[in-house]
Amino acid sequence: MRPAAELGVELALFCAAAVCLVAGFGGTRLLDASSDPGAKPKGALRVVTWNVGGASGRGGHALVREAFDDVVETLRLLDADLLLLQELESSSQAEALRRALGSAEWMLVDAPVRGRTVALLARGGTLIAIDRGPIACRAVYRRRGWPPLTVASAHAHAYSAERRNRELGLLARTLSEDPDHHAILLGGDFNLDLDLDKRRDLFSDDAHRDVETYNFISQRFQDATLGTGSTAEPDRRLDYLFISSGWFRVEAAGPWRGRRVSDMDHDPVFLDLVRSRE
Repeated sequence: MRPAAELGVELALFCAAAVCLVAGFGGTRLLDASSDPGAKPKGALRVVTWNVGGASGRGGHALVREAFDDVVETLRLLDADLLLLQELESSSQAEALRRALGSAEWMLVDAPVRGRTVALLARGGTLIAIDRGPIACRAVYRRRGWPPLTVASAHAHAYSAERRNRELGLLARTLSEDPDHHAILLGGDFNLDLDLDKRRDLFSDDAHRDVETYNFISQRFQDATLGTGSTAEPDRRLDYLFISSGWFRVEAAGPWRGRRVSDMDHDPVFLDLVRSRE
């Protein structure tokens, strides 16, 4: 099923939505290419999404042993509260990463996705799994002084726009119909690049279908890292963090470049959120 087609969404609506979202960024601090995220603002919730796999070989590969320690060091420096990771080798590797970060304070939920593993790690509260698969793991994060937050770490199909459309559409619809009325955080590697000035045909078998997929998600949730630049080689924006509107204010956002090792092809992307006063 093509979720956006149900609503009659066309390419022009994507352009209009993008303009509205950029205009709504207000005082958000965007990370430039030469800087690091810096210290987490007082009282903020820092979220990071990162595809930690590599690009070599047919279809790429999961996080390799020689990059493991560098990934852990970058995650420690980011000082995040929520980690959305893709392309881990296995549940065992996700657990090893949790232990390396400090097992006493981190909780883990993971799920198999096409022979690899996606994971959610959280500290400063509780993390309760609610679903594992087929492209994401979902959990509820509860933190004192914050609304309950339903979080999903997703990894969409790399080669089929039709599968991205179907799978991400179903995930977004499921989250938007959350019966508990939690705040929503949806992130990960969506394998969508919607820069209209680029040759999208180099990376997508159906660029219009990818636009429909993006529109379907952005009609329901705010693209919190819009306008922060590319996140993956070669100069593509594939990694996203979407949030439900009205719950939070975005303080800062962007990819942290220069942290890749080995043949990694994605940057970590961070997002600092504070409680909305509305």
